[in-house]
Amino acid sequence: ACTTAATSEEDHAHLAAYFDWHLAAPVVACTVDSLTAGLGLTTRQGYPWLLHRNRWRGCVSVPNLGLVGQTMASALINDPAKLASVKGAGKNIIVLLGGVNDIAGGATAATVWTRLKTYIAAAKAEGWQVVICSPPACPGRPEAERDEILALRTLIAAELVFGVSSGSG
Repeated sequence: ACTTAATSEEDHAHLAAYFDWHLAAPVVACTVDSLTAGLGLTTRQGYPWLLHRNRWRGCVSVPNLGLVGQTMASALINDPAKLASVKGAGKNIIVLLGGVNDIAGGATAATVWTRLKTYIAAAKAEGWQVVICSPPACPGRPEAERDEILALRTLIAAELVFGVSSGSG
């Protein structure tokens, strides 16, 4: 069968409408380290997949940008390009879970908190909304690391409860 110019234009219009809808769909980018990447889990066991499947029934793009071993220091450098590559035309949200690798490398909770706030400010400047998660207690870590992780959890909780540094927006 021969395609007419009208059919071709109609097909292009339908295709354009589909892409407009798809690109306007929300993006929930999960990022930073192995807690996000799902070290030791199958793809379908990690929390980004579970958000995609269970929370939004596959109607929201949920890219998993977590990297095993990534620190907040390296995420500040590496993540902007990754986030730009997945950003949609609709609502864009980052689920941010990181800092344990920084602490394992000797950073204090205060240093990691500063890095997290810098990351959040940069993401917001690019139009992302940010959901910050407290890292788990990590009971298998050395005591000094566990203490710093607890201190980081306390700093994050203070931000969430009291708005210590979020300002507006």
